[in-house]
Amino acid sequence: MNIQSIARKIPLISGLLLGVLWASIYALFGMLHSMWQMFYENFPFFVADIFGAQNETMSPLSGIFFAFIDGALFGILFGLISSKVLKLMLTVK
Repeated sequence: MNIQSIARKIPLISGLLLGVLWASIYALFGMLHSMWQMFYENFPFFVADIFGAQNETMSPLSGIFFAFIDGALFGILFGLISSKVLKLMLTVK
């Protein structure tokens, strides 16, 4: 595998890793701090309002799902920036 093929995979890999990491942290803090009101009731409705989804009831897994999406979007953005920097560094040499 060459550097160019690795640079193309960075956004996907970082998106998946950060999505899983952020969802795990979200679930862990929800369990450790017993903040179910905030973690499983307020946050999912806040994110659903941003996306325009209307629902009166949501399962606790919806909060974890939205946290995964949040982390994955950040990971993809981070991966795109880092792959562009890596490609730029390779072309300069």
